[in-house]
Amino acid sequence: MRARMKVVRGDQLEYKDPGVGHRGRGKVSEVASNVGDNGDIALKVLLVGEENTPTNFMFCLARQGEFYSPPHKHNFDQFRYAYRGDFSISRNSTLREGELGYFPEGTPYGPQDDAPGERELLVLQFGGASGQGYMSHEQMRSAADELRAVGNFINGHFFREQGEGKPRQDGFEALWEHHNMRSLEYPARRYKAPILLNPKSFEWLPANADGSIRTKTLGVFTERQTRAEMVRFEKAASHSFAAEPAIRLLFALSGSGKINDDEWAEQTAIQIDSHEICQIHADSPAELLVLVLPLLTEG
Repeated sequence: MRARMKVVRGDQLEYKDPGVGHRGRGKVSEVASNVGDNGDIALKVLLVGEENTPTNFMFCLARQGEFYSPPHKHNFDQFRYAYRGDFSISRNSTLREGELGYFPEGTPYGPQDDAPGERELLVLQFGGASGQGYMSHEQMRSAADELRAVGNFINGHFFREQGEGKPRQDGFEALWEHHNMRSLEYPARRYKAPILLNPKSFEWLPANADGSIRTKTLGVFTERQTRAEMVRFEKAASHSFAAEPAIRLLFALSGSGKINDDEWAEQTAIQIDSHEICQIHADSPAELLVLVLPLLTEG
């Protein structure tokens, strides 16, 4: 099936206040007022999936300053690529610039504690192998607005001051349970810790006869074959992505070129849906990060 790909030029977007504020220091109202100036996080939302489905996702660039998050876990998966700067993962773990992290559902990490400064992080949050899906950013924002009426988010936790419910709770867990009106049951813990990868340590392998296209597989995770890889154009060339039964999300780390009638450059995000094919042309040497969502549908 040949279709027009979704192509978003991240270099043409502006960073915006995410408007949730369930992480970071201080009360949610204080955090939100600082985002975009010198506060916690501002986002360029590149691509989003279909709300209320097992394959929902959010693919974004996050500009981060001072940031704190207590130890916690999620019922969804994440990939994080340190696009510019280093990021704390826990007291003894740091994601260095140019490294990729896989954060599996049900696996705890933290506390995260980053000093003031400015960093950029490529983030993909998506429904994991359990099929619980991913709560959309708009759903989280709505839940946060409603919870503000009965409490406050402080240092990554929600403190309830009115009504029934847990008096102290992880910030994301409070959002999820408020939106879904039931207790959050976390998926089984498949991995003991997040997996941090240094792509520079992986070897490029030829992907075509003349060696103009090279690839490296960074990892395949869980029984649902969630995958991370990279593609490099050694010179001006074209590369075809064959059909697969999973959504693929690409991010241009360098280079420029065309996809059908769309131009792409550094920070461009590309979505290739399940069973679609895509041909990408690069005008010069280029590198793409490719993240493949888990196989959650049959056929």
